[in-house]
Amino acid sequence: MTGHLQIKRNKYYVVLDRYIDGKRRQQWLSTGLTAKGNKRKAEQMLREKLSEAEKETAAPCADMLVSDCVRFWLTKAQHRVDEVTYRGYKQTAKTQILPYFDANGLSLRDCTVKKLQAYFDEKHERGRLDGKGGLSAKTMRHLRTILSLRSPSFTVECKDNAFTFHVTGYGHGVGMSQYGANILAKQGLSAEEIVQHYFSNTTVGYYDG
Repeated sequence: MTGHLQIKRNKYYVVLDRYIDGKRRQQWLSTGLTAKGNKRKAEQMLREKLSEAEKETAAPCADMLVSDCVRFWLTKAQHRVDEVTYRGYKQTAKTQILPYFDANGLSLRDCTVKKLQAYFDEKHERGRLDGKGGLSAKTMRHLRTILSLRSPSFTVECKDNAFTFHVTGYGHGVGMSQYGANILAKQGLSAEEIVQHYFSNTTVGYYDG
């Protein structure tokens, strides 16, 4: 939820940006304040309206679809990250997450570790839109961030009409996918080849320190 002030006919209006099904919908609210000398009061009203609107926004519940939960996450992320990062998340969700989960209709209640792992495995093996293999490590991290998974080690709990991921660990953050490395190992690649897959132009050798 975002918002801003707008002056129309010499009066302040609070304009709230609501996101429904991924599309922005603006709501104009009159403050009753004239433009001259009332900027601070108008800014205070904007903060109050944003706070009220946030409280009215329903949190994800167990019956919500995973795809709708991702859309909900995007509306929250928009005013928590910078614009460039948000655009990257939105594009990744649009091309790599929403089509998959819209198609299978998976709900949060029925979402399991096995089903999410199947999703990640598919994207790693053949996620590129041009059909030329799997997604990069960076894009895989974006998928995990958008799905609110800091690590692939997690359990799922449905309680009090809410759905919670309990995640163990935070990942190493160096750009190497654990689940991707596991797939490559099963395909017969050596440890050196897996490292070089994630870190191009890297030579694996002994350190004589």
